[in-house]
Amino acid sequence: MKRFMNYHGSSSGVVMTGLVLIGAVAMYSWVVAPHVKYLRAVQKYEPALDEIAREKDQLKDTVLRRRKMLDEIDKQFDDLRGTLFTYVQARELAQEFGAVAEQYHCRVRTVDFSDEPLSIFDEEIGDRSIDAVEALVSVVGDYNGLMAFIKKLQGRDRKMWIHSLTMSVLDEQGGRLVCNIAMTIYVIQEKEAASK
Repeated sequence: MKRFMNYHGSSSGVVMTGLVLIGAVAMYSWVVAPHVKYLRAVQKYEPALDEIAREKDQLKDTVLRRRKMLDEIDKQFDDLRGTLFTYVQARELAQEFGAVAEQYHCRVRTVDFSDEPLSIFDEEIGDRSIDAVEALVSVVGDYNGLMAFIKKLQGRDRKMWIHSLTMSVLDEQGGRLVCNIAMTIYVIQEKEAASK
């Protein structure tokens, strides 16, 4: 019996050792192995994550550069806006022609604006569009007065493109000339202003 108890005692030790080993293997499988697999997966995908982070930084830099470039273009457009007419200013231009002509002892005979402005761009620029309005101005005066009138028009802050100029004699004794000026006036129209 003593032998049986020793045998039984060593078998319970073996069973205990077996249970501890099974428990250790189970704990390893449940606790340690998933973390090891996770760490291996992270190591495997770490270069991909680094590449994504690098691309994100490059895109961020590209967006910042383009935003800066867009801000510069907007500033240039704002500077250019000061040289363009609004539709209200273009309508008032006929009276201004008369006032300027009188300063140089000339008289405006006619001012004709084209009915349909030509759009400069195929598409609108954001909330703005720029149109070219053709105008034909006929002025009567002496040569010096007419030249001063033209110089005054060209010296304005808001630009006009004079693309044709013809002069003919109206009165030979009085030295009066008729000057026909064909010009293009660039008009900016902003959607907010157009809707009001």
